[in-house]
Amino acid sequence: MANINWISKLNCSIMELLFKQLCKYTILGGYNLFFTDKKYEKEN
Repeated sequence: MANINWISKLNCSIMELLFKQLCKYTILGGYNLFFTDKKYEKEN
């Protein structure tokens, strides 16, 4: 069971890091860039 516990803790840290990166990306306007990319793809 110790292994499962360790893996879940690792997963939590990875998710936390990813979430922080996503937040940073959104704050920097990456969110808008993402959507303009999607619109551009539809037009072409």
